[in-house]
Amino acid sequence: TRRLMPALRIAIIGISGCGKSTLAQQLSEQYAIQYFKIDEMYWQENWTLRKSEEFCELVAAAIAEDRWVIDGHGASAKMLIWQRATHIIWLNYPFVRVFIQLLGRTIRRAWTREVIFSGNRESLRQSFFSKDSILLYMLQNFLAKRRELRGYFEQYPELQAKVIELDAPMPFEFLLQQLAPSRN
Repeated sequence: TRRLMPALRIAIIGISGCGKSTLAQQLSEQYAIQYFKIDEMYWQENWTLRKSEEFCELVAAAIAEDRWVIDGHGASAKMLIWQRATHIIWLNYPFVRVFIQLLGRTIRRAWTREVIFSGNRESLRQSFFSKDSILLYMLQNFLAKRRELRGYFEQYPELQAKVIELDAPMPFEFLLQQLAPSRN
């Protein structure tokens, strides 16, 4: 008889640059599950935001399956994602660590002109000399986003039970143990 795979729906959250996409890719490969990128659903070409209704429809279709990982909390779709998730991994790393990671990633992407999603690329001008800078966003929103996420989990205790909060990178094997189904 064919053994059914247990449901595994993982939402990875945290501020920009904390490592959500990297971890999501690793978990997708480890568990052979679909990986959805919030930014691909949220942003269209030329850094144009998708309409909220359309974005929520894309997210709902993505998370309808029983096995997936998604990187990001998805603004207007976060509760939809979190309620469906079996696990929420919160990369709640210290400011300095995240800023250094984000700075390195931003410089690399701007220098190589890497296509990130929807044909969009980061540029040195946009990253360092623009009000739309991802670095400026992180600097201005780091503490507020942390408080906002903590507030959601305090307000919705049913979500709290799903959260694996990491304040420092853990060995991958440790994280896999946290995701393993309980053996009660």
